[in-house]
Amino acid sequence: MRFKPVVTALVAMTVMAAGIVSFSGPAQAEPFEFHMQNVKTSECLDSNSSGDVYTRPCQFGNMYQTWYKVNIKGDQLRNKATGRCLDNAENEFKVYTNPCDENGNNRYQKWNQWSKNDLRKYTSFATTRALVSNGPNNATMRNHSYEWFDSAEQWRTVNFG
Repeated sequence: MRFKPVVTALVAMTVMAAGIVSFSGPAQAEPFEFHMQNVKTSECLDSNSSGDVYTRPCQFGNMYQTWYKVNIKGDQLRNKATGRCLDNAENEFKVYTNPCDENGNNRYQKWNQWSKNDLRKYTSFATTRALVSNGPNNATMRNHSYEWFDSAEQWRTVNFG
């Protein structure tokens, strides 16, 4: 008989906890935003509303240098300022942005990310070419080396806000 108050309290706490859990909706994490800083140039991937992609000195708070991943049948890299997706084409080595394919069917807007320690390589799902920067104000695509020694193909994800 003396266990009845303890059992009642445990049941009440369980019901209250269940009520709290049932009222809270599913967690919706904000997309992780980052800058993509090239190892060779130390510049960040940048873009504009016209779809041009290039590198510039990294700037804290520059939304045109801020990117985030969206997984729609593969990873898209979206620019925060423009909402456009990093894109490339089969017959050229240029990288640019276009309006994002919200259905995830444009394979040229899908990117593989290869990681080694704090370094990243981004390769096009469609062409297997690597995103590179060979100098200031430069971003392009090229056949990637499958090795980690080429700093033009290496990027760091830096959270500048």
